[in-house]
This record gives sequence, structure tokens and C-alpha cells, in this order.
Amino acid sequence: MRGSVLHHLGKLPWVWGALLLPLVFCRCPATRPEKFSDAAETKVDTGRKKQQLARGEDPREELKLRSYTLTVDPRGSGVLYTGTTAGLMIYNISDIHHPREIATLFLPASVTSVVPHGDLLLVSTGPEGVFVVDVGNREQPAIQAVVATRGAAMKAILTDDGFMVVADGSMGVSIFRSDGCVAGRKMGACLKSAVPVWFWDSYDTIRDISLEQERDKTYLYAAAGKEGLVLIDITSRQSPTALFTLGRIGEIRSVEMLPGRILSAAGKEGFVVVERKGSTLHLLSRFRPAVADMVRSAVGSPDGKRAFLSVGEAGMIILDISDLGSVEALGSYDHTTPINRISVSGAVLFAAADSGGLAIFDAIDATAIKLLYPK
Repeated sequence: MRGSVLHHLGKLPWVWGALLLPLVFCRCPATRPEKFSDAAETKVDTGRKKQQLARGEDPREELKLRSYTLTVDPRGSGVLYTGTTAGLMIYNISDIHHPREIATLFLPASVTSVVPHGDLLLVSTGPEGVFVVDVGNREQPAIQAVVATRGAAMKAILTDDGFMVVADGSMGVSIFRSDGCVAGRKMGACLKSAVPVWFWDSYDTIRDISLEQERDKTYLYAAAGKEGLVLIDITSRQSPTALFTLGRIGEIRSVEMLPGRILSAAGKEGFVVVERKGSTLHLLSRFRPAVADMVRSAVGSPDGKRAFLSVGEAGMIILDISDLGSVEALGSYDHTTPINRISVSGAVLFAAADSGGLAIFDAIDATAIKLLYPK
């Protein structure tokens, strides 16, 4: 009835507030089970850490077992840098059958990328930013600077004139300037004063970036997930221009430059090869492996004839890309733990094998890949 008491009371705001208040502040266990689960898990973790400390063990050692990324020192020094849940690990790989841990630099977050620049490493750690690490003394790596970013730093690279470009996760791409670096001061120290000069927001997460330097132009390639592969002209560091986006080629997760071509992991769509013509990008070839997992990263051999795919729980795949008209698989290896990323040194493949840590393979015969380490 329109003239009922309930009808008139319903027009009063305080009545609805009183009725809804118990619902808003209800702590009903059925709607908050995660809190009890988290608390129980925390107690278990704390108890385990106390037991480890009582035995004289460092609980952080467990975190070193899970690796996400790695790179061989490009100077041929026989050193490998790996990014783990614990932080940065440095290995002597002069004996590939018995790699030796040189040092571990514990960091506050998992490492997503390690990029060498002489005796400096740019170590990206997601929401904790970019750590600039001096490895002149590899047994005692030292943090020179920490650059905070807007998002989650996935990868950082340096230009020759002292600018730092960051793949900043869901916040796109950021460029930082440090005038002291240009002036010739020690790079690590001057990056302490790095300031942002340009941002580019994408529609999806930027996981990887790569630079192409021409005589009078500098191009940046950004792996922008489902948005595709993005080409940006960063010749003017403080006012770059997004030139072209090559979309509908999969979820682009990695990007690597080879002479005349760009290699990208395209998630569940596999692997793609792209070329730049002026200010546009063109798809040259693609390969879709018949696996349940996605292609997480792709790297090429120095001669540009082979590509090495990290395919997560499906292991790794080696492709012949010498003829882009007929890309074919040469061989594969189904490892015991997921393969997240590969670094190539001649016929030897170093793999970040997730919970399996570091794995080393002999790929001189791509049809019969051999596990060298661990045995």
C-alpha cells in the first residue's frame, strides 16, 4: 500500500542505513576465508624459519632455488648472472658441468631482468624498482643506486648518452635522465640522481624492451602483451613518438633484436619474426608449437639462424629460422621444471628453470639436446 508505514519509513535515508549497517560490517567467516588461510600459512612459514635459524641456516637460501631470468656476461668472462626470488646470483661457468656460485646479493623482491652494462648490472625487481649493481668485484656485488619507477620494473636498459629506459609493467615505458652520466662520472653513482623525463602508458603490461640504434635514429621495441609489438622513436629522449603498433599477433611477452629482424615470444600464439620498414612493422613469419603451455621468451643465435624458445612446462624448443618461409623445429627438451628464459653461449644453453634453479644444456646437436647440469 502506498499509505503504509513501511512505505513512508523507506523514504528516510537513516532507515536504509540502519538496515544495511550490519551487512557492511559483517565479519562472516564464509565471506573472508582467505584471512584465516593466510594467517595459518604465515604461522607455518614463521615456524619453519625459526627451525632453520636454530640449526644455523639462513631461511633466505630457499629463495635462491627459484630462477626467473639469466644472462651470460657478454664480455666472455665466464660469468653468469641469474635473477631469482632471493635476488641476484652470480656464477662462475668456466666449467659448465660444475658451475660455481660466486656471490648472492639478496634483494627485497624477485628479479625480473638482469642487463649487463660493463661492470654495472641493471637489476629489475618489479615494484621495488631498478637496482644498479656494481660487479667490478664479483665476489662482493655492491648496490650503487636504486631507481624507483611508477609501476613494476620488468626490464631496464641504458642508452649510450646516459638515459635509462624501463619496461614498467602496467605503467608502460619510462625514460630517466641522469646528467652526471653524460658528463662522464661513474655511471652507478650518477644514477642516484636519475629523474623521469617521459612516460608512455600502454593498454597492457610491458614485459620487455629492446633498442635499435641507427646513425641518426634510436628505436625502441616494446613487448606490450595483447596490445602487440610497439615501435617508438626515442631519438629525442624527452619527447619520443609512438610510431606503430603491430597487433593481432598474440600476447607479446619478449622482444630481441637480430640484424634485420625482431624475434618475439607471442604467448599461446607461439613465436613471431617481425621486421621494421621505416616507421612501420611487418610480420615475416610465425611458428605455433603444439604444446599446452605458452612461449614465454625467445632468443636468437648470434648468426641469426636459430631461435630458442622457453615454453614453460613444455621445456624448450630450438627452431631453424634461416629460411623464414619455412620455419621448422629442430629439436626440443622437456625439462623436469618449467623453463622461463634461456641465455645462449655458443652451443651451450643456460636456462632459468623456475623451481629447478639453473640448468645447463649442450645443444650442439639440436635434435639431441643433452642436460649437462644438474645431473
